[in-house]
Amino acid sequence: MGPRDRHRLSQYRAGRRCPADRFDLREKLPDDITLTRRPHITPTFVLLSDGTEVGRIEGHPGGDFFWFLLDELIAGATDDPTEP
Repeated sequence: MGPRDRHRLSQYRAGRRCPADRFDLREKLPDDITLTRRPHITPTFVLLSDGTEVGRIEGHPGGDFFWFLLDELIAGATDDPTEP
């Protein structure tokens, strides 16, 4: 994910709440990240809380549906879904 993609994501509420980073599927993940399983599909968007996976979106279902799914993941991962 390049600076352009990060900028685009930061324009959305979900993107501001959950900053994005990019990792190569073939390389070792940082030690402070724990996933339920290795990603095998690109793109795979993984939502982390304190470095532990709490949800994921595999593939890209289209712009509008992606943001809906991301909002749903965030709402399910937080105590207060209205939290900024």
